[in-house]
Amino acid sequence: MIKNTVLQVAYVGTHGVHLAHLANLNQPVTPSDSNFTDATGNFGRPYFATVPNIAGIRTEMHDYSSISHALQVRFEKRFSSGWSMLDSYTWQHTIGQTEENEYLEPQNTHNLAAERGDNGPDYRHQFTSAWTYELPFGPGKHFVSGDGASRWLVGGWQVNGILGAYSGQAFTPLLSFDPTNTGSGAPRPDIVGDPNRAGPVAANPTCVAPTQIHTLTAWYNPCAFMVPPSIDGVQTATRFGDAGRGILRGPRSTNVDLSLFKDFQIREHTLLQFRTEVFNLFNHPQFGLPNMTTDVQGAGSITGTNGSSRQIQFALKLSF
Repeated sequence: MIKNTVLQVAYVGTHGVHLAHLANLNQPVTPSDSNFTDATGNFGRPYFATVPNIAGIRTEMHDYSSISHALQVRFEKRFSSGWSMLDSYTWQHTIGQTEENEYLEPQNTHNLAAERGDNGPDYRHQFTSAWTYELPFGPGKHFVSGDGASRWLVGGWQVNGILGAYSGQAFTPLLSFDPTNTGSGAPRPDIVGDPNRAGPVAANPTCVAPTQIHTLTAWYNPCAFMVPPSIDGVQTATRFGDAGRGILRGPRSTNVDLSLFKDFQIREHTLLQFRTEVFNLFNHPQFGLPNMTTDVQGAGSITGTNGSSRQIQFALKLSF
């Protein structure tokens, strides 16, 4: 092992049970025609025996679960010879039925197993690197080690950097309406092709497919999704879609922050530090998730960004 360095490799696993979520307990057990009527007027909802015409009963439930597996690699170069570095890489896979900032009810309250999938954001690859380097100029350094004016001009410089790189986060394809007529909280389409491949989809010939994907106008191919077919004998109701949760991935993100410090030793115990800090050094846009509603105009397009453009700030710090 190199002097003043540490390498750590670890496996980290987590398992969550009885996780909270919202659900409609009175969602009809099977899809039903919106024109259908029965003696109770409840369209197949479970709770109607004593009080007819009960609509949705939304409540907080605690029967979701999640599991996560991660490989973590950490390399540290402790401060010596004027520089230090801390690098970390994580490969992680999170599977379950709920995710950070969960806002979707289950597609089918009576089939929670169908909600199991990649839990967003589920960044599969994560890499960060932070480093500090004291420039070798000035008193006590290799170059220009004189005193006097040189100490003020060329000594006391320090460069710092942070690099962060993440693979695309998982997200779920959705429909703009509930074709099952069950009051589904998050209706999903059928998947009939490869959403990560451009061009026509044989199972959906009437759809105009993008000629390129992973662009701002078409991050995925929306023609790979369709509204589920209607149920036999029911014209305006369809079965639940078979597209899974978290099967799509958004854009990866990379960001670099850089800072330059200059120390002025005024007295033995008095130090003035001038800082120049640049956030998002290369002004690289961090694109947000595409439109995940697959059956609308603009499906798959990206219209927003995360974070901000390049920012530069200056500061003075006096230590005494």
